[in-house]
Amino acid sequence: MIQTDAAITWGNSGGPAFSFRGEVIGVATFISTTLEGDQAIQGFNFLIPVDSVNEFSAQVGYRRTRIRRS
Repeated sequence: MIQTDAAITWGNSGGPAFSFRGEVIGVATFISTTLEGDQAIQGFNFLIPVDSVNEFSAQVGYRRTRIRRS
């Protein structure tokens, strides 16, 4: 798990998080909320590291491909 202060809003789970160099470093998973669950706690969000995502993908048989830009 990577803790980040990047803004993650409701509905963004599963989206990529990028480094300053434009590399995917993780996937947004969940945000922290108040005890009532109705308000997000800003600056306390979590990502699954991209290495963990790649490992899981390989285990379930997904093959990585590279997208070429034209």
